[in-house]
Amino acid sequence: MCSLAVQPSIKSAPIHPFFGHCGRPFIMTTDDAIEFLIKAHGEMKQLFHEYAQLVASNAETEDKRDVAEDICTMVTAHAMVEDELLYPAARRVLDDDFLLNIAEVEHEGASSLVHVIRALEPTDPLYDARVQVLADYVIRHAEREERELFPKIRTAGIDLGSLGVQMEARQAELLEGGVF
Repeated sequence: MCSLAVQPSIKSAPIHPFFGHCGRPFIMTTDDAIEFLIKAHGEMKQLFHEYAQLVASNAETEDKRDVAEDICTMVTAHAMVEDELLYPAARRVLDDDFLLNIAEVEHEGASSLVHVIRALEPTDPLYDARVQVLADYVIRHAEREERELFPKIRTAGIDLGSLGVQMEARQAELLEGGVF
């Protein structure tokens, strides 16, 4: 039932595909770090929406497991890219450690939930609820970043082009390497 495909943007930049369990390509191409992250937020929201549709239609447990695994992979890779590249760059130029600390704590909470979801079977009575709570965490986190953090970063003098290239390369490395 994995029918939702994420389409690559049409650009001349190199494309780094990773195919999830459902054959869904995770493709990001951009020349701006913030646009890269906003696109990733959108792809994760699409995955959460697809999962909710599976739950609503009483889909097979394997279909739910496949989409949940794609969600866990994307959330983990995205958080690692932000933790390793975005947040250190932002800390060097912003006077808002509190906002960055909130973002890191949100990542810890999401990571913990990812570990729990991966340890459960989709037949567990709390499985769907845990995926929904992860969706709530991730969507709230993304909205806070887009509303509060990204505007500050955009005006802080960070080379968003160079950072975007680094972030895209790191995400491709993580996804293609299957480190999680």
